[in-house]
Amino acid sequence: NDTHNDCFRPLFKGEHQFDIFKIQNRWGQTVYESTNNEGKWDGSYGGVPQEIGVYYYYLKYHCGSKVIEKRGDVTLVR
Repeated sequence: NDTHNDCFRPLFKGEHQFDIFKIQNRWGQTVYESTNNEGKWDGSYGGVPQEIGVYYYYLKYHCGSKVIEKRGDVTLVR
C-alpha cells in the first residue's frame, strides 16, 4: 500500500487483445481472473489479502494474428 508495485499485471507495447489473465495459488485455486486488457491483481481474493508466497500466472492474448500464451510465477510480499 505504498503505491509502488501494489498490483501485478502484464505490460505490453503495441496492439493486443487479452483472452485471459489468471492467477492461481499453490493449490491451483484461481484467486484472480480477467479478460480485460487493463486487468490487474492486487494480492487479494474476494477482498481478503492473500498469504505471502509464490503464485502462478497464465496469460493468453492475441497480438495481430498470433495467439500467444505465457506462464510464470510471481512472489507476493507485503
